[in-house]
Amino acid sequence: MTPFDITFSKQGDPESTTLTAGKDFHLDVERIESFSLRPLPSPMLDLLRIAMAVYVVDRLVRRGKHQSWSREIRLTVGLIEPNLWNSDEIRDQLLNCLEFLTDDHWDMSFHLDDRRMSQKQRTFEMSQEPSRICLYSGGLDSAAGLGSQILNDLERPTFPVTVWHQGLQRHNVRKQIKLLHNKLPAAKISSLIFKAHFLWNSQVRGREESTQRSRAFLFMVAGIVFAYLCDSPEVEVYESGVGAINLPLMAGMTGTRTTRSTHPTFLRLISELGSLVANQTISITLPFWNRTKGQMVRSLLQNGLQELAVATVSCVSYPLREKQSKQCGFCPACIFRRQAMIVAGIPEASHTYKYDLFGNSDGSGDHSEQFDFLKAYLMQVSELEHIQAGKPLPERIRRHLIGTGILSLGESSEQYNRLLREYRDEWQSVINSAKSFGHPWPHWMETGKGALEGANRASA
Repeated sequence: MTPFDITFSKQGDPESTTLTAGKDFHLDVERIESFSLRPLPSPMLDLLRIAMAVYVVDRLVRRGKHQSWSREIRLTVGLIEPNLWNSDEIRDQLLNCLEFLTDDHWDMSFHLDDRRMSQKQRTFEMSQEPSRICLYSGGLDSAAGLGSQILNDLERPTFPVTVWHQGLQRHNVRKQIKLLHNKLPAAKISSLIFKAHFLWNSQVRGREESTQRSRAFLFMVAGIVFAYLCDSPEVEVYESGVGAINLPLMAGMTGTRTTRSTHPTFLRLISELGSLVANQTISITLPFWNRTKGQMVRSLLQNGLQELAVATVSCVSYPLREKQSKQCGFCPACIFRRQAMIVAGIPEASHTYKYDLFGNSDGSGDHSEQFDFLKAYLMQVSELEHIQAGKPLPERIRRHLIGTGILSLGESSEQYNRLLREYRDEWQSVINSAKSFGHPWPHWMETGKGALEGANRASA
């Protein structure tokens, strides 16, 4: 990556920190250009610089606790065309997008830094066939969505784009793409994997913030840039509808557990930003917005691709550095994954999770911390029990949908009513199955209902 500087500080810090691309962090722009056989125009390169700068700063500026969870961050980025980004329209759109995604206030400025690699003129022959551009993380939703989309149209060239930010991610993605090639030899899949990483000098080591909510901004920008290079008007993101709207698991639950990485409002905001910068329409879409995770994963089983589902990883703490278990089993992502795999009817090896809360669990006791998020999911299911077809949604859910821009006042919520009913019924089948195996946690729903009623009264 061509060197450029970023300077940042958090409100209240008297000193700022300056980092340099190529010395402190790296985004493999050259990989994008070599894969597409086209040089990046300055606006797209600047968009990537900003996305990488935001990702770096988000990882290095620690959050406080409780009321001080949100941060006020000052960030300056060196760009090739700073005047474009200092225009009110584009700058405002950028800040609206970041502030919705991260729940932080960003004070951003841009200055001229037009260093870039000398570019050779290349010839790029655009395929006459419409291409499918999609983001691919190596997680369960990504695999289920990609498999389904390819099966729907084997002849369409498909380009999964992966921003490689974690040690084993590239290996896992390559393994999954190879599996798809073997299972579907007629499919036209070309995977773009490029790296975004720290170079871990003394300035940054040990200072990481765990939430990293802006990763989604970097990922979406990567998709937009590649779609621009391929002259494609769309980037597909494979996330279930329940995952996209991401209802808080319990009243008052905020921060890391209510991330908005695929929230429809965030995707709209970043689509508008990308379209402004590209000077052409590029939309990020959710093809599976009306399906549950379990429904998405079941399609893999129905088409003989259950091996692909098993090869995915969803854990927040991955890798665990364990000899056998790859995933913890009790974080929100693991629980959501287990629920979907059970609903789909896809078994997993006993050592897949360190704590198997749905099988022979190593955790014990009603108050074990390994059960905290499972209890939160049970509280959520208790709240969803009140949803009926043709009836208004529970007030807390309705407030979430309206407050985050998914629904407008007066707009029908029936499509989300149906989605959440189906999700609730799936969970109920999982709970009934757990009861038959003698697990204690299904009975916690009664306790959860009482806690939920109290929380709802407090928030009313």
